[in-house]
Amino acid sequence: MYNTDESIIGFAHSCFNMALSKKWPLYLSTKNTILKKYDGRFKDIFQEIYERDSKLNSRKPVLL
Repeated sequence: MYNTDESIIGFAHSCFNMALSKKWPLYLSTKNTILKKYDGRFKDIFQEIYERDSKLNSRKPVLL
């Protein structure tokens, strides 16, 4: 029923790669007022990957 951290990480990488390849901005929309831990985990993982990878890559970072 719920996504694991591993599946969220894979989804985040796919989203970032697609946005970079198409040169589109990336927006993440969640409603963490109802399922705070679940939706908050998506936000946290996307943020961690964005911060880590934007420092390592020379590509223009995608807005989150």
